[in-house]
Amino acid sequence: MVALLRHNLEGIFSRKSIRGLLTRGGAIENAARENHQEDTISAYDRTLSFPPLGVPLCGVKQPIWLPDFIEPAKTVITTLSNGLRIGTQYSSDPCVSVGLLVDSGCIYEDKRRYGASHLLEKMAFHSTKNRLKAILAQEAQAAAMNLTCSSARDQIFYVGNGIKTFLPQIVEILIDSVRNAAFEDREVSEKILEIKEELECLNNNPQSIIINKLHAVGYIGDYAKYSFASKASLQRLNGLVLRQFVDETFSGCRMVLSAVGVEHSEFLAIVGPLLSDLPSENKSSVPKFKYVGGDWRNASDLPDSHIALAFEVRNGWQNERLSNHLTVLMFLLGGGDSFSVGGPGKGMYSRFYRNALRYQEIKSIQSFSSIYNHTGLFGVYFRVNSEFASQAVDIVCKELLSLTARGKVTYQELERAKRATISAVLMSLECKAAVVEDIACQIMSYGRRRPIDDFVAEIRRMTLNDVRIAAREVLSTPLTMTSLGPDENIPTYQSIYRHFSNL
Repeated sequence: MVALLRHNLEGIFSRKSIRGLLTRGGAIENAARENHQEDTISAYDRTLSFPPLGVPLCGVKQPIWLPDFIEPAKTVITTLSNGLRIGTQYSSDPCVSVGLLVDSGCIYEDKRRYGASHLLEKMAFHSTKNRLKAILAQEAQAAAMNLTCSSARDQIFYVGNGIKTFLPQIVEILIDSVRNAAFEDREVSEKILEIKEELECLNNNPQSIIINKLHAVGYIGDYAKYSFASKASLQRLNGLVLRQFVDETFSGCRMVLSAVGVEHSEFLAIVGPLLSDLPSENKSSVPKFKYVGGDWRNASDLPDSHIALAFEVRNGWQNERLSNHLTVLMFLLGGGDSFSVGGPGKGMYSRFYRNALRYQEIKSIQSFSSIYNHTGLFGVYFRVNSEFASQAVDIVCKELLSLTARGKVTYQELERAKRATISAVLMSLECKAAVVEDIACQIMSYGRRRPIDDFVAEIRRMTLNDVRIAAREVLSTPLTMTSLGPDENIPTYQSIYRHFSNL
């Protein structure tokens, strides 16, 4: 290296100057090495003066460690004189979530008001008697609020999220939008046009059609009604119809106001003056229905056959034990798409993944439940190559019946499903929106909020015998079947129902 350097420098410096340069460079290098050694030795000497790592440093204040167990915040419930119930859960987070749940929906609609709840959902947070839609939007934006509304067959849920500092504004805008909606003709007409466009999308969604047909075929009465408006019903809907529907179903005894992240007494002081004068009388009757089962088929020109099998969940959420056990059964059966990254099911261990999706003709399969306060449905939806439809139905029936037989479900499968259920529920409750909905729904159904520890304990106590009992209780009800697409290879209703006739 020195020779190469000397050769390269000869054209610029003389041999004498080169020799001096190299000599000085070596001296500098040696001096730097000696200084580095001295620094290393002095640093080592300094470390000897420190105590071992296991001994606390003198004069350093220890941090406050979190305890091993933190008691979850309790849900506090108060009932106003008009029957409206208020449930809150405190949190130190800077954000709050407020929800107003109304016992309303398509099951309370009569022939004059079909589709009213669907349109009512679209009309949420529009002009009120106190402010125009544009003013409401500006105030919500100024308070960093997020406003949403969703509806189901038996409820409508209004939610407002925002910063805790703006809690009074969140509550006032939320309640004003529900109680004092103006239903202006122009805004109603705009939303009717929007729903017509939405119906075009829904008509191209086989799963949505099949689930709605399950209700229409399986029930007689209020639960047979469609959850979305039809083109014919939209012709009869207007602001006056919406106002009449709200007046009949939006009473104090049919509402639950829930909040997360607030002090209960402070929250009561804000909402009391806004809701205490709400009428308490219940003008709407209890839903009337009967579950009978049935069969509906539409031989459309779809490339695959879409099939659903469903059974009744008697008493719905009122049958707490059964509804909880069916949640575990859903994770036990599982489901998904036949094609995904990593292969069918991505190596999952649910029964449908292992025993159904291994057939490439079955494109997707999923267990589902639609549970309400008085009844519900539990079943399976799957999409299959039309030529394989008969075999696919037999496979699904076999898997459902295996839940009722001794020795078909293993202890490991049940434990895995129980852990998946508990994990899914606990992780969902880390979101304020899920907590505020859980508070409202439980108070609406049970008049209280069950501690999450009770739910976890019940799931952990579940045994293989409980699986058989829950499955037998549901599968012994009349079968409801719907299909969309080629149906020439789909077995008859009687031949499918015969699988479950001996339960």
